[in-house]
Amino acid sequence: MSLLDRVLIIVENLLVPFDRRVWMEATTLQKAGYQVSVICPTGKGFEDEYEVIEGVHIYRHPLPTEVSSMTGYRREYSWAVNWEFRLAQRV
Repeated sequence: MSLLDRVLIIVENLLVPFDRRVWMEATTLQKAGYQVSVICPTGKGFEDEYEVIEGVHIYRHPLPTEVSSMTGYRREYSWAVNWEFRLAQRV
């Protein structure tokens, strides 16, 4: 499998497979012969850091507690980007 046969999808705010739009894209690509990996946050019912569902590799990262303020948003965003960058290197 070459690098051209691999797809990495990064979802910043919803967990997969709960995000139906992203899940449909990922499974369609996987059925077309691509190796698909998704990076997303953890969430209720989807706490595993890594799992494979229907051939799609899912890597999850924790998010800090949500705070409704500009500071909280910045903290959550920087936390997510940091995790996503680290996981993308691993994938």
